[in-house]
Amino acid sequence: MSEVVHIRLGAPVKKEMVLVMKQEGTFANVTDFIRDCIRHRLMELKREKALRALEEMRGSVKNIRRLTRAERDKLFEEYLKEDPSKILRKYHLDKVPHV
Repeated sequence: MSEVVHIRLGAPVKKEMVLVMKQEGTFANVTDFIRDCIRHRLMELKREKALRALEEMRGSVKNIRRLTRAERDKLFEEYLKEDPSKILRKYHLDKVPHV
């Protein structure tokens, strides 16, 4: 469902917007241009937020040693030997309906 939003643009902004619309030639009207700008700005804000979150987490796993390929293979082999119902219970998936 869409809603109507009214905005006022200063003359310099409107002039620049019309110029860009003419140069790009990809927008049918002002509404399409503004809608596209809002969409891009929202994506930009989400990206910036994700990058900030990554930056905050950077270094939060100090003193963690990565497993070697051999260690991963050994753990996988041990995992395969386990009872599947035990694994499902461990991750609370035993009550998930099967499709």
